[in-house]
Amino acid sequence: MSSTSDSVSSISYVTMQINRHVALVVLLFGTVGNIVNMIVLSEQTFNKIPCTNYLYWSSMSAVIYLWSALPTRILEGYSITWQVENGPMCKFRVYSISIAWAVAIWALVGASIDRFLCSSRLVARRQLSTLQMERRYIIVVFTFFTLLFIEVLYCFEAHVPNVPVACYGRNMICRIAIDWIYLLLIIILPSILLIAFGILTMRNIRTRVIRPTIGPMQNTVSNNTTNLPRNDERTLTKMLLVQKHFRYSLFS
Repeated sequence: MSSTSDSVSSISYVTMQINRHVALVVLLFGTVGNIVNMIVLSEQTFNKIPCTNYLYWSSMSAVIYLWSALPTRILEGYSITWQVENGPMCKFRVYSISIAWAVAIWALVGASIDRFLCSSRLVARRQLSTLQMERRYIIVVFTFFTLLFIEVLYCFEAHVPNVPVACYGRNMICRIAIDWIYLLLIIILPSILLIAFGILTMRNIRTRVIRPTIGPMQNTVSNNTTNLPRNDERTLTKMLLVQKHFRYSLFS
């Protein structure tokens, strides 16, 4: 019995230290990194390119996610729990975290699709890479998840008995529904799309390197990428790959 109590105490102590220190480090470095990313992507050289706008929105959503999720963890490390024991604050926190998480991930999906379109040999596909398409995509994604996660405002409650954390789903139906939404729409489906369009983009790039387009086709690109140097295109692709790894390591 004594050893069990000691184990529980040790786990609680380790959890408290992680909440205090690791969460703070992630919050600081994540915030600085994403803000720097937003500053770079908002420069005039990039702000008219659809892919950079997707990455910009992903970074902004990541900052919102960080500041919605991690300060609470840090405070819990110092046994300050009023922020998760307050009903309205509990609901709003989970609601904002869910939307920010979804938009950050799906903005990366949009960037991957845009890279695929830009690298295609088909003019019709390259012409789909436009700022107007990017704006429509972000609006649709934001609106969809804002409406989808309204159920969080009903499902999550503070002071739910017999649960691991203070702010939790009020019943089993709510918990299963939210978990499946997270699993399917924020983890599995985006992962499949990111992998698929990443492979397709690499195939397009290899095709254009091995069999470069000649003649008039070489000068026909979408309005937003006509004057973009090839080095910048490669830089954007590399940035997208880094963003993918960072986002999934951050949200996992």
